[in-house]
Amino acid sequence: MGEGDLAARLPSLLMAVATLLLTFRIGQRLVDRRTALSAAALLVISPIFVNGARGCMLDLPLAFWTSSALLLFIEGRRRPWLHLAIALPLAGAILTKSVLGLLAVPIMALACLHPEWRPRRAGWLCAGIALGMGLGASWTIHQGLTIGPQAVWAHYWGEIGSRAGAGFDPLSAVLGYPLILLQHYQPIVIPGLLGCIVLVRNRRRWTAEEALLVAWALLPILLYSLSAARSPRYLYPILPPLALCASLWLQRALPAVERHLATRVVPAVALAAAATFVVSPAALTRDLNGPFKRHAELIQERVATEEPLPYLGRRFWEHANPLLYYAERRLATPAPDADAAVAAALNHPSRLLLCDRDLLADLAAAGRSGRTVVEGARWVLLDFSPLSEEQST
Repeated sequence: MGEGDLAARLPSLLMAVATLLLTFRIGQRLVDRRTALSAAALLVISPIFVNGARGCMLDLPLAFWTSSALLLFIEGRRRPWLHLAIALPLAGAILTKSVLGLLAVPIMALACLHPEWRPRRAGWLCAGIALGMGLGASWTIHQGLTIGPQAVWAHYWGEIGSRAGAGFDPLSAVLGYPLILLQHYQPIVIPGLLGCIVLVRNRRRWTAEEALLVAWALLPILLYSLSAARSPRYLYPILPPLALCASLWLQRALPAVERHLATRVVPAVALAAAATFVVSPAALTRDLNGPFKRHAELIQERVATEEPLPYLGRRFWEHANPLLYYAERRLATPAPDADAAVAAALNHPSRLLLCDRDLLADLAAAGRSGRTVVEGARWVLLDFSPLSEEQST
């Protein structure tokens, strides 16, 4: 296959298909075949799921690994020895997304509060979790041995801890993820949350299966709300239970729609989307990475490999990944303010600064401006060399 976009995207695509199959199997085991089929259909028409499938990010693989671990947890009710196999997907999740890969563990722990989920032979489950965490720690151990403790510290504190604990805002903690869900997780979020509410209201008559669905759908939202670092990408693992809850709600509220969802609605929508994508792909999605592709050579000429490009903004990974992939250059840690960003640009050999569009006003307020070299939908690459500043004024 060689090196190219398809080779980079193929793992996510395969894991997306596998996640659909996992959702179907989990739905069969927790509810019934009809609900499972409708849930898989809902994922197919969810833009965030489709975008994850066609991208190169690690969010959909995390959903795959988490779903795999929880399917083994479910199957282990009948065959407890399967709980030992949880080690493989749990390790895969940790190696994929570091501490976010541990998500299956608190979900299983919460589910075990229900008597029917308490394993008859807890040793298999404990061994599977311990082995999975041990295998998942292999990257940390390798980094510590080959690079040194500073590498481990930089990852867990500099990259994760410092951002998660940047500052706790109660209002953002309460509203942050609900707003993110409403913006990015349509069309399944509203029926999915309504389905969760119906199940929570009937909690005195909860079945073990319903308890696990609620724990899987809601616990990640509650846990991640405690962190100052929030992103729609962190919630990919809740897509399967959210789709199943949405299917349950549609069966009760709109049975006619749900009945034809998998057989008529989704195939029609999928065919229309496929035709539109062939005729006019821009009508369905904007290529946010296009400027990085088209101007990769220019960026490589201006920015040295060993010099991270200064950055002012709040969308680090949105820019850092395509910059590294297409231009093979790294993005510096976001500057704390406009003055620090300008200072970093002036001290950088290229005199360039990547700035989010919504923070250009901060640069203007600081009394500094630069010449636009490259611009994307939500960012601008500015040149702060003396000649460029004179031209911009």
